[in-house]
Amino acid sequence: YVPYRRLGQVMKEEGVFLSRRQYKALMDALRSWKQRKAQRVPISAVLLGASYRVKLQGEQVLMEADVKVRVLRDKRWVRVDLPFRGLPLWTAHVDGKPALLFSPSSRGGRSSLLVRGKGLHKLHLVFQGQAKRMGGWRESALSIPPTPQTRLTLSVEGKEMQVQVNGEAVLLKPQGDRAAASLQLGP
Repeated sequence: YVPYRRLGQVMKEEGVFLSRRQYKALMDALRSWKQRKAQRVPISAVLLGASYRVKLQGEQVLMEADVKVRVLRDKRWVRVDLPFRGLPLWTAHVDGKPALLFSPSSRGGRSSLLVRGKGLHKLHLVFQGQAKRMGGWRESALSIPPTPQTRLTLSVEGKEMQVQVNGEAVLLKPQGDRAAASLQLGP
């Protein structure tokens, strides 16, 4: 508080004159903003679980992912990073509707999408690319994000195949003209 007669000394260059009522309203607004800021959730969204189906047919690799995401903020768009590597993202849907995507070039090679509304959301992602030939082997390296519950189903053209998952060999069992395995990954 500055007495009116000293106002000229205090506000020599710049300043704003407020009545006591305006000052109180400004301080109340500041207190309210600080309380809202203190109640914010430190993260916006979390990946809860995922189911992946990877199919290798000839030189073509197709991966479909169904990912459960819990959004922790209400009434705001939340960016969900998609830390997948190895195959280009072809399509993305959130709750059955086309997703709003950020291109990899603007996010250091990672895609991300926007999700709105607090609660559980289902992402359906499709990745597609080419496998490399390495001698008699076909190779495709994929990186998927860690989630508490992850199921990976592999299907490869051929009778019996060996693949590596997290550096460990997995034998795919014959199922007709294909070889397949289903794995539970996670902590």
